[in-house]
Amino acid sequence: YSVMMAVVAGAARHGKATVRDAELVLGRMGQARLRPDVVTYNAMLAACVGVAQQGRASLQDGAKVVAMMTSDGVVPDAVTLNTLLEVVAEAARHGKATVRDGDKVLDMMREAGVGMDMTTYRALRKVWDATSPPAGGSVHSGKGAVDKRAHMMAPTERQAAYAR
Repeated sequence: YSVMMAVVAGAARHGKATVRDAELVLGRMGQARLRPDVVTYNAMLAACVGVAQQGRASLQDGAKVVAMMTSDGVVPDAVTLNTLLEVVAEAARHGKATVRDGDKVLDMMREAGVGMDMTTYRALRKVWDATSPPAGGSVHSGKGAVDKRAHMMAPTERQAAYAR
């Protein structure tokens, strides 16, 4: 079923599948009395990324997948949370996510003890680029917000900034 979910994710990237299609695959697993694992849920999130690329998904769609995952006793990993951040990045390109949504995912990463890596930084950069004001401005959404200049810091400096 993980393969079926990966097929749905690929189809979603081309506008040929929806989050609902991924939910149907998950439902079929339940009918077959198979328990989805982290790989299955990560593929479902990848489908959310594909749908978000088409402008038809937001953080709420990805968060719903993570909520289903945790209710099934599956622990989100770095791939899960980075993929959720990709959902935010793609949704931001269509005005369906903000820097604050990216901050929410970073908070989830902190709470889960998941460290940031280059995938995290790339996704954050996409969020910043999609939500940034005209040249010279900074992206700021209140307490804990990400400053646009953070992309110029070395990764260890950024990690320290987010750890605060």
